[in-house]
Amino acid sequence: DDELFAQTGIFPQASSLGAAQDPFAEILASRPSEAFCEVPTAVLERLRQLGEAQLAEISRLRQELGKVPDVSQEALEVELRELQSSCMVASNEIELRRLEAASLAVEASRLVKQKQAYADQLHRLSLEA
Repeated sequence: DDELFAQTGIFPQASSLGAAQDPFAEILASRPSEAFCEVPTAVLERLRQLGEAQLAEISRLRQELGKVPDVSQEALEVELRELQSSCMVASNEIELRRLEAASLAVEASRLVKQKQAYADQLHRLSLEA
């Protein structure tokens, strides 16, 4: 799975990963009570490098389309569309994670307030008893 990510920059479907293999599990588990967590600079740098590699590959393929009439232009166009769609999927996944983080922040805030209300209620009941 790490090899697939290193080659393509795309993680396998979540169902094919065990919980122990989730590359973000340790990061997310390190701060379960916070709405947001820090992603190590090394991970961000790796993702940036993979994105740059994909853009370079797209640029290279575009150049090949214009230079090499012998190569099946249709095959290169298909490969280019696949690379562009994988970039779009990655972009969509990032946006979904941002939306999920915002939703979790709201839920966490609600649960903290509810916890405090229960603690206050328990304190009042213990004083009455």
